[in-house]
Amino acid sequence: LLGVIACVSRAQNTFVGAVAEHAVVMGSASDSDAAKLQKNLDLYTGLVRLAKSRGVQILVFPEFGLVPNDQSGRESLYPFAEKIGDVVNNNASAASTPCGDAQYNDRPILQQMSCAARDNAL
Repeated sequence: LLGVIACVSRAQNTFVGAVAEHAVVMGSASDSDAAKLQKNLDLYTGLVRLAKSRGVQILVFPEFGLVPNDQSGRESLYPFAEKIGDVVNNNASAASTPCGDAQYNDRPILQQMSCAARDNAL
């Protein structure tokens, strides 16, 4: 499901935003955490392409949309967590884009979603 909303700012500049909602792909009991995550990342990438085809410029995803909802507590979320940089001290490199950057090879969410955003100009 993709809800598309056109918004107008005071300066009469416009943008088109959308909110994505989907059923999390649970995968099978034999799937690894990485496999479950990848199935949902692939779904997100498809939603990014769909949003672009509808003229969307800003896309918002649900907070737990990548994580199978059979998680029982904070510890069960750790396999899905990724470090995004030193945002507390504002030391994250502004020039760094995870897409294609080898330093992000261990962070599939940042890398794949960064590529989806770049490839679809979102």
